[in-house]
Amino acid sequence: MATNYENKFYKDYEKLQNKYDKKCTDYKHMELRAEDYANIRSYIETCRLYGKIEYYCLTRLVEGNPYTFAELYESKKIREKSHILCHGCKH
Repeated sequence: MATNYENKFYKDYEKLQNKYDKKCTDYKHMELRAEDYANIRSYIETCRLYGKIEYYCLTRLVEGNPYTFAELYESKKIREKSHILCHGCKH
């Protein structure tokens, strides 16, 4: 039979364990949010490199239709061709 001291010890232990589990869950949640943030920033920077405006990139992302790399690459090729045609550039 457990003594009062043992009962108190186990109750305190359970409280600590619950706090620890909650902290772990909170840290995991923060880690996932940080990963989401990094992915979104990377997406925006990639879109910028290909001449897209951040607002439209985010709008498409929120709508569930983000730019694909193929779309970005194709739009860059089209922009380069139109620049050559308009300005006669050879670079």
